[in-house]
Amino acid sequence: MPPDITPGKKRPIALLIHGGGHVMFTRKEVNLKQIQLLHAAGSLPVSVDYRFVPELNIIDGPMNDVCEALGWARFQLPELAPTLALGFEADGEKLGAVGWSTGGTLAMTLAYTTAQRRLRAPEAILAFYCPTHYEDVGGNAPSIPRHPSPHRMKIMIISRVSRRNR
Repeated sequence: MPPDITPGKKRPIALLIHGGGHVMFTRKEVNLKQIQLLHAAGSLPVSVDYRFVPELNIIDGPMNDVCEALGWARFQLPELAPTLALGFEADGEKLGAVGWSTGGTLAMTLAYTTAQRRLRAPEAILAFYCPTHYEDVGGNAPSIPRHPSPHRMKIMIISRVSRRNR
């Protein structure tokens, strides 16, 4: 824990989501220097794990788990933080999601998966070098995760058009 904790000052939460292709790595793979930078900026970094594919599909596993983690961080962590360290407070009203590689993809899904659970989406999403366009192995059809929600995000894929124009 950083030495510069101001007692009674709420810190915004940075929900850290690791990469690994939805099949490997853990919350422990988040770089310590990045955690230190977030601390120095006044945030409370919280690194999360999620269940892997193919044990579960991407919607019921990783996407569900990071959405659950966001709900926990918003509503339960602010109550727990003071019991973990004297003067340590978390601000559940200010939460950003940070993800690397496929963790960045999962962070971006929080923009719409939270609405299905009547949760507020993150105030900010920071996604580093993450995949945003999936295609089938043959490259013939888009492979976009579908949600049963009527609030489904519409995604327009324009890469096919740009490839034809080359």
